[in-house]
Amino acid sequence: MEDRVPALVRSSAAQPTQIVPISEDLTKIKQAWLNERGAPEILPFEKEVFERIKQQIGIQVEYLNMLSIALNVKVQEGNVQLSNDQKDRLKAHIFWMEVNRFKYILAAYSRARLEKVGAGIVLLLPNTLCIR
Repeated sequence: MEDRVPALVRSSAAQPTQIVPISEDLTKIKQAWLNERGAPEILPFEKEVFERIKQQIGIQVEYLNMLSIALNVKVQEGNVQLSNDQKDRLKAHIFWMEVNRFKYILAAYSRARLEKVGAGIVLLLPNTLCIR
């Protein structure tokens, strides 16, 4: 399924624009999430990958919203062919599941990082209260 998800264009001033499959970014953020969960200290934030996936999620949500509107129009006009309509709805449902999976991975990665920040604050608070 990941290979069918559209690729995202990555560009920088140093290198020409290249198309990067979202599956590469998803693999990187999954690895960062697992590393973050396993490491005792907070690791460097994967900002570029995180932002690209967020951007891709936004694009997919916009596309799926337009697709949902188009499907509702088809039904209202009475031009429904059950086989095609059901296939379109199934495709939309599968894409929504993929978008939700991407969102979950980003949220889990953020949550793992925030837990470490929270634990660090709890460890620092007693020391700052004792200094006063």
